[in-house]
Amino acid sequence: MNVDIAVAEISKDAMMGPRYNTEATKLAFVMQGKGFMEMVAPPVPGEEGKEEKMVRPIVAGSVFVTRLGHPMALVATGESNLEVLCFGIKTGRNMAGPWRRDNVLKMMDRTPMELSFGGKMDDVERVLNAQTKSVFYPGPKSRHGLSSSSSFLRFVEF
Repeated sequence: MNVDIAVAEISKDAMMGPRYNTEATKLAFVMQGKGFMEMVAPPVPGEEGKEEKMVRPIVAGSVFVTRLGHPMALVATGESNLEVLCFGIKTGRNMAGPWRRDNVLKMMDRTPMELSFGGKMDDVERVLNAQTKSVFYPGPKSRHGLSSSSSFLRFVEF
């Protein structure tokens, strides 16, 4: 069928990501909680421009799509956990996680990588290479005492 279904439960004030799908497009439905998603979007085809970081609030009932090649992360805010149901399309050869031996983030161009993490490529690689298994982290607020509107990219201390 070439599809997958997954549920992520992200503890309040924690985050999941960043994630990068090489082949799959993901459709996500927020079942419970609130937070925000951050994604790097490429320029609009046919228009000059560069990659942009998008930050969008999400609440129960929100639906969003993450296209292949767009790094993204989810941050749980509020008083409860954030529960997200994801449907993946064309997942057959997809490599989604950055903490694998075949690190998909190493396939990304320099500009989206630096934009995703808000830092220099050398620092980004140092942080990613230090991660071995988890895709869940303390969120920006719980890690640094930052407001929930702070970028998840700051969790890596850039």
